[in-house]
Formats: sequence, structure tokens, C-alpha cells
Amino acid sequence: MSARNFGLSLLGSVSLIVLASAKPAVAQGDQPTASSAGGLEEIVVTARRREEKLQSVPIAITAFTAETLKTNNIQSASDLQHFVPTLTTLSSTRDEQAFFIRGQGPNGGVTGAPGVVTYFAEAPFSGGGPGLYYDLANVQVLEGPQGTLFGRNTTGGAVLFEPKKPTNDFEGYAQVTLGDYNRHDIEFALNVPIVDDKLLVRIAGNRAERDGFTKDVTTGQDLDNRDYWAGRLSVIFRPVRCTLSALITTT
Repeated sequence: MSARNFGLSLLGSVSLIVLASAKPAVAQGDQPTASSAGGLEEIVVTARRREEKLQSVPIAITAFTAETLKTNNIQSASDLQHFVPTLTTLSSTRDEQAFFIRGQGPNGGVTGAPGVVTYFAEAPFSGGGPGLYYDLANVQVLEGPQGTLFGRNTTGGAVLFEPKKPTNDFEGYAQVTLGDYNRHDIEFALNVPIVDDKLLVRIAGNRAERDGFTKDVTTGQDLDNRDYWAGRLSVIFRPVRCTLSALITTT
């Protein structure tokens, strides 16, 4: 089985992301995640189209950092629903899943409008399949009705996937996973600051294969097999940086 989807969005001053495919910190009365130092981890979210501290946002949010996604082995919508009390998924296959929040789903809104919308880098897309849960800055689940802040009304909520943005550091990682049913996954990311603070590039990818573990007794076909690749290219370009100043004198 192969899944390849492409999405495009702007980041930073002039930023470009191309998507090819596929517990948490919380707010409003829930328990925040403790950091390894014993204090409270400071998490920045974009639930209102700007970066804010999670604790100061007046919205019911369950937010997952990159570390909590890895620690809890969240690799699909099915995994995500186990860590958000109001979130469930419905699917015809394991790779085509729709989100439901507080009982509202894709067609749960007024006049058939979607009850839940998913966003990648603040751009709406049809998300739920494989090849998405890698090299992410965070995943945010906004619970309850949302206005047009992200462009579309929703009666149930929204799920935001925020990819990691290019930075001024030359860094990267690679990860290989092997398992049963001939499973082998490869994940990588490379961040390259071509011109400090002006031209930053980040490339990331994910490749996964696995034999099916369910057999259709009528046809003899193996189901639940996995075979996909996914990739992202992020570019931040700031050709000009302007500084405004004012001089006030009195006599």
C-alpha cells in the first residue's frame, strides 16, 4: 500500500514547506507535563495564530511536544486518541482515519460543515494517515467550537500539526527501526543555515515498510501491510531586515 500526499504552506517571513506522504501538556484545568528537571515544562502553542505560552491561552488544549510524542510512541491518529479524553477516530482502514472531538466529526457541523478540521503548518488538509508524525515541533488538539481564526468554523475542535522550522544551527538526526513482520522504518532530518538569519533550510523524510498481519480468509490476501515514503522541505528566506526608530526631542 502506498500513500503520497503533498501540502504547501508559508512559514516565517517567506517560508516554504512541502509535505509528502502519509502524556502531553494540557491547559484549562488539566495537568501540565513535568520536565526532566522537576519543574514545569514551558510549551509554546499557536492555537490563536501566534506563539503563546500554553498556560496563558484561554482555550481547552492538549499539546504534545516532540519529546512526548516520542516517549508515548505516538505514530498515528489511533495512538493519539489514547491520550486525549475527548478525541476518538473512525476509519474504514487503519491508514484512513477521521478525527472526532466531543462527538463532532467530519460531517458533524452545521449544514454539513466539518466538526473537526486538521491543519499542517496552519494550512487545512485531510490528515489522519501515515507519514505525518515525524520531525514535528508539536501537535495541538483544540477542544470545543472554534471560530474562523484558522479560516474555517468547527463545532468540535481542531487538530494542529506544527513541523519543526529551520533554525540557525547546523544539526540533524537519523533513526532506523526494525521489528516483526519484516518491519523497517527510516526517519531523518537535516537543518542547514545557508546564510545565518537570512536563508535557512530544513529537510526531513520518513520511509516505512511492514508486511500485513491480518489475512482475509476468503481471498488469502494479507491486509494491514505498510509501504510509504514521506518528505518535507522547509525554507525560511529573509532578504531584508528593517529596523524602525523614532527620535523625540523637546525644547
